[in-house]
Amino acid sequence: MIVVRALSSSKRFLKPLGLVWLGVFACVAVHASETQWQSHAQPVFLSPLGNSPPIEGQVDTILEDQQGFIWLVAANGLWRWDSKSLVRARFEGADNEAPAPQVNHGFSDAKGRIWIGTSNGLYRLTPGTSSFTAVAPGQLQNITVQAGTVISLPHTDIVILASDRTLYQFDTASAQLKQLPIAPNARIRALHVSQANTLWVGTDKGLYRSDLNKNRFAPLQIAPGFPEGIRVSAITSTAKENLVVGTAAEGLFVQSEASGFRHYTLAQDDSPWLFTVTEIRPDVLLLGTFGDGLIELNLANQTTRRFQHNRLLPASLSDNDIWSLFRDSRGLVWIGSGATLNVYDAGNVAVSHIFGDSGQPEGLMNRKVHAVQAIGNKLIVGSGEHGLEEFTAEQGTTRQLWQNGTDPVETLFADPAGNLYASANFASVIIPPNSAQPLPLNVDGRSAATFTTALASSSEALWIGGTDGLWQQPAIATEPTIQLLPEHFSERRVASLLATPDSLWVGSWQGLLHGKFTNGLLNSSNIKAVNHPRLAQQFIADLYADSLGQLWVATSGAGLFVYTSEHRWLEFTTDVGLPGDNVTAIAGESDNQVWVGTSHGIAAIDIEQKLLRVITAGPGAVNSPYSRAAATMTAAGDLVFGGKNGLTIVSPGALPRQMTPLSLNFTQLEIITADNHKVHPATTQAHIEISALPKRISFEFVALDYLDPEHLQYRYRLAGSENNWIQLDADHRIVTLTDPAPGEYKLELQYSDNVTTWQNTTLSQRFTVLPAWYQTIYASMASLLLLAIAIFVLHQLGLRHYRHRQNVLEQKIAERTAEL
Repeated sequence: MIVVRALSSSKRFLKPLGLVWLGVFACVAVHASETQWQSHAQPVFLSPLGNSPPIEGQVDTILEDQQGFIWLVAANGLWRWDSKSLVRARFEGADNEAPAPQVNHGFSDAKGRIWIGTSNGLYRLTPGTSSFTAVAPGQLQNITVQAGTVISLPHTDIVILASDRTLYQFDTASAQLKQLPIAPNARIRALHVSQANTLWVGTDKGLYRSDLNKNRFAPLQIAPGFPEGIRVSAITSTAKENLVVGTAAEGLFVQSEASGFRHYTLAQDDSPWLFTVTEIRPDVLLLGTFGDGLIELNLANQTTRRFQHNRLLPASLSDNDIWSLFRDSRGLVWIGSGATLNVYDAGNVAVSHIFGDSGQPEGLMNRKVHAVQAIGNKLIVGSGEHGLEEFTAEQGTTRQLWQNGTDPVETLFADPAGNLYASANFASVIIPPNSAQPLPLNVDGRSAATFTTALASSSEALWIGGTDGLWQQPAIATEPTIQLLPEHFSERRVASLLATPDSLWVGSWQGLLHGKFTNGLLNSSNIKAVNHPRLAQQFIADLYADSLGQLWVATSGAGLFVYTSEHRWLEFTTDVGLPGDNVTAIAGESDNQVWVGTSHGIAAIDIEQKLLRVITAGPGAVNSPYSRAAATMTAAGDLVFGGKNGLTIVSPGALPRQMTPLSLNFTQLEIITADNHKVHPATTQAHIEISALPKRISFEFVALDYLDPEHLQYRYRLAGSENNWIQLDADHRIVTLTDPAPGEYKLELQYSDNVTTWQNTTLSQRFTVLPAWYQTIYASMASLLLLAIAIFVLHQLGLRHYRHRQNVLEQKIAERTAEL
């Protein structure tokens, strides 16, 4: 429950009994940017670190650096998370022999630099590394920094540091440290600097403020209009620059220029301890409490939603003790929850997950959804072990339609007249429009107790399929109902049906059949098997015809097939980015795309260009696998999929038209030198020089997808020497060069989120392997010169020897001639 009151600047003390109740806790806000289904949806809180992360204790601070890496302050130190691995930070400073300092708090500035407060002063991240360097250790190393904030000015940074009861101001350019006086014995709980460079200090004795003047803050003053003596625990600002102040026991205060501080108490009895606050969407706050989980507060209409740990719900909050909240540059909300980390895609309002049996008022009554059918914007849901529920965005579950007490309803179909057909294992019924009374589906020669797997209709007939074959019931009562499918078909069990203006398509348990109409009806002799070697072996789960007349075929193990307007078959599988080759359902066409549910997620394919886009997959696809043929489209164009935990509803209009490229970064560069030393250069350098004779050079990299990193693919090449790209998967993100020759190199990297389309943003790194002295050009020239000299000397020696022998021979000839 919310209580709201505006506090005048003259009022100093809180009077709870005078507050006026404006809302009820159970009511839920639907923000202007949210879809109509969001009021019934539950957030998906992922646990990216897994079950046994190396971090220990609570996560007190969450930050994002300039490259997009997430930094976590935990009980056992400072860690960097890159979507795949945790790396412990290294601290360098005045005394590198000393043990790493105890990390207390972290904060960032407008430039994205990371500052860390420790038991031994202040440290700052060296860009492109996981190392932190001490800031002015001679002045700050004796300060135990428990909180901090910073203002980046053109020529300096003004850093505000707080220990338990002392506040400091440090100018990085002049290296001046100054103590800021504060109320005696006041314990500092929160610091915040607004865009107007106003310093706000929250203490156990109230809220204080100070304005910046000539690079210095004036003495602190009690914040006007804020009640005295209230323990302040969190401070932030909204995008509209409204100050938000969380307290330990008195709820929330929001300051606006027009009305001063407005007070929100968040429960009818005691307000929860607000430990941390962040804005997740315009005018929507997320409040982290101690023991009460999360509270989402919509400032526009002053209503709330609560999210708490619930072991019965998929992807629920890990713990109700919320130590930290942080919204990153991509709109993801990071949550220090108990002794672990959660992440929540708060900016994605296009995908709504509505869980069954969640305890939500007017929510789905049962967990698993076996079938779903839209009639207008109303959903008919076959969930749980029996029965049907009627569900709307405005009211949630409104009534139950069919209390089938034996088996779950697994087939639903609505004809153009509004008749609803439903079937469970031993019953098939029809429910007329505006009626809740099911009637047996009577087909001549077929028992109403027979399970119906699929139906299709036209103005001329109704077709009913099941394990007993295919039946045609003409619209004209005088025409006989007949059983179709000739005896020569080895597989007569029907899995799916689709009626087009001139044909009936029949998906069987093994292959696809097609029959042309004659006067709107089908003859068995006209039914032929579609000649496709792969389709002939597949269970055909669902069929759909788009606005271009193209046929879409969902199979249980070979992906999605499309018979295009050019009369050729296309295939979509996991090899081209489809999230699962078991395609269970096709919801329909909306926004010029066909939407399909698979065993591992939901995808949309452009009907003209055939471009595939993954909508939800991996850990975020909490309702997958989706049930066979349990997909539909509302009159408003929303796509609905039923799965193991409830409904997933996609509103195409709320999806971004273009996906923002991921940040592709090097996580580590490691060089093994000639003398076996490890060197780790900064990853942000444009060019790196590597000493001679390296034994190994390794480049580790990652694209920062914090929701589903496993689906990414990478490729690399050494430009100039290897023009062919070499592809890698998400678990092998290292390029290693062994004993590289001296020379200039350029490593180029790209990633893909659908295997076929590679992002144009290429990460490149230029580096030079320096030659050893004997590998230089001068050494080569000297060697050539020495070789030439050696050849010359040897030549001269040879000539000298030849001449000597010639002289000796001539002398001997002369002597013998004289003897004759």
